[in-house]
Amino acid sequence: MRVVFPPNSRFRQLGDDFWQEVDTTPLANPTLIDLNPSGAALLGLQEDDLSPDRWRELLNGQLYFGGQTPMASCYGGHQFGFWAGRLGDGRAHILGERNGYECQLKGSGQTRYSRMGDGRAVLRSTLREYLISEYMHALGIPTTRSLGLVGSDEPVYRETVETGAMMIRLSPSFIRFGTFEYYDVPGKQEQLARLLNFVLVEYYPECDGDHRVRDFFESVSRKTATLMAQWMAYGFCHGVMNTDNMSILGLTIDYGPYGFLEEYNPAHVCNHSDHEGRYSYENQPAVALWNLQRLATALHDHLSVEDVHAWLQSEFMTQYRDHLRELMHARFGLPNTEAAARTIEQAFEWMAHQVDHNRFLYALSQDGNLDPTLHVPHTLVERVTAWLVDYYRIRQEGDPLASQTLMQAKNPKYVLKNWIAQTAIDRCLNSDDSGFVAQLRRVLQAPFDEHPDMEPYAQNTPEWGRHLVVSCSS
Repeated sequence: MRVVFPPNSRFRQLGDDFWQEVDTTPLANPTLIDLNPSGAALLGLQEDDLSPDRWRELLNGQLYFGGQTPMASCYGGHQFGFWAGRLGDGRAHILGERNGYECQLKGSGQTRYSRMGDGRAVLRSTLREYLISEYMHALGIPTTRSLGLVGSDEPVYRETVETGAMMIRLSPSFIRFGTFEYYDVPGKQEQLARLLNFVLVEYYPECDGDHRVRDFFESVSRKTATLMAQWMAYGFCHGVMNTDNMSILGLTIDYGPYGFLEEYNPAHVCNHSDHEGRYSYENQPAVALWNLQRLATALHDHLSVEDVHAWLQSEFMTQYRDHLRELMHARFGLPNTEAAARTIEQAFEWMAHQVDHNRFLYALSQDGNLDPTLHVPHTLVERVTAWLVDYYRIRQEGDPLASQTLMQAKNPKYVLKNWIAQTAIDRCLNSDDSGFVAQLRRVLQAPFDEHPDMEPYAQNTPEWGRHLVVSCSS
């Protein structure tokens, strides 16, 4: 089989106002850490379509299918609430498109958008993004995907000297809210109109009537509301919800200092660089709403911004709450009734006292008569015991067997906590054990299943891993 990317991606059609053609800068002495067969399948490829050496060359920016020059895309964005101006792909290159997926190489060298950066990514952050992309997909949460990654002994300078890495991530599009924001300025209105028409034609063809821009915006809002509900239901914190990190397709994109709650804490901030707590776990839906308002402002020639803001305040939050409620009732195995809703609210009141809600719900999905002494601090045992009486009573009012089946499909045994990602990083750095990455990736792609040889990674977070610090540095 001759493997090629077509010579043009759809994004290239927009014209060079939106991108720069620029060659990649390969890493020295690259090593193939992992190739993801599921990612290759999205492109209609199989692992044996290329030799390991050729996969390594592709993932290191040494091989351009189709003979085309890669391109870096241009966009702007609000970062931590402030307009940052032109941003763009400062360390990423779109190699091409296949099967409807753009293939973007990350950590691949400087572009005109690098803003004095070195164009590199370190193994630490690259491996974290590689793993989380596949895990989120396994949970059913919309996300970019991963094709594979390489590492290198080439030094990259951050707070300390680290080693470089590259990965290819896959998405139908990498257009962001901030792409629209960047072109909403005097002198760029023609480009903004071109961008809007492109997105409508290529990604929202159902929005084709007299109110197509309004329909498009409402569709983006609904997708974003659903995404926020999914994040919140599983205790996921993104960490950097800038408008340049918000996908126009409602995908989770640009993983940096993300984290899953170690224990249920609404005020948790996963990003050590977020000193004000703007992107805390509990703030994520409100930040998404704020970001959508910035998108609406960029579309002001086609929308009544006042009407849109009013619509967002009512419809966005209603959609978010409805979907979150649906997800949480499924995770608890309870009918969607007011009595069940009160029971779930009561659970989160005591879970806020040092309870890992993901592990507790997994245990609840496996055990029809849960012993709380095994799963909550001793100070909560009496309270949780009383709660369980009400919980099982409401659950018995429905179909207990069906509810348990649903719970087991919604409550993963394995959660990608920071300590697990750090273990993979350390094993790559200290023992060149890339085989563990492939093993862990397979577990994360099937997190609801049993994996006896990986059982330690389904247990409580060890003490050393409870206070790991993750920042924007990558």
